[in-house]
Amino acid sequence: MRKAFNFYRSYYEVAMELKDAEFIAFIKALLQRQFNGTEPTDLKGMAKFAYLSQKFSIDSQVLGFETKTKEKLTPTEGGGIGATQGATAQEKEKEKEKVQLSKILFTDCNLFDKNIFKSEFSDWGKDKLIYYYEAALAYSNEGNKYIDWKATVNNWARRDKLAGKIKFDSINEPKSKEQIIEEKKAYFKTQGFQI
Repeated sequence: MRKAFNFYRSYYEVAMELKDAEFIAFIKALLQRQFNGTEPTDLKGMAKFAYLSQKFSIDSQVLGFETKTKEKLTPTEGGGIGATQGATAQEKEKEKEKVQLSKILFTDCNLFDKNIFKSEFSDWGKDKLIYYYEAALAYSNEGNKYIDWKATVNNWARRDKLAGKIKFDSINEPKSKEQIIEEKKAYFKTQGFQI
């Protein structure tokens, strides 16, 4: 049973543009999808438009939860605490087929050939290449689906660098703006310029 989810700022911004009745319908649909896996069928007007504008993010969160926990979100029977989870055998089989199909798609992806992966990220050092190559393989084997793997891996690297989580050799690493400025200042000082 899911206990929490990230409430993105985009959900808030879209919801704040709605009138009260539409706001409630949008938030209710969002919560039902995030906690029960229920797709909204009765949304109308701006509430439907707001939901559709956020559908990709919402579905990505639900898929991420289901993949990570290996638990399919299903509507509860009877609602509330102690409700039983109801999932038909047909739904479970459909989910298995989806995961198997995505594994096939990722296995055939050319980025998982080590040489092609290396050429796609040729400016990276050896440690960084190995780390993100293995992360991409692990993610694909879990059944995650991304359209553009190069952009996904670049986003992982940028996020990790910004968070200061992972430090790699500076060999073959692009220089930051500050590093370039400092190098230029040092060069001009050696040439007799005052900065």
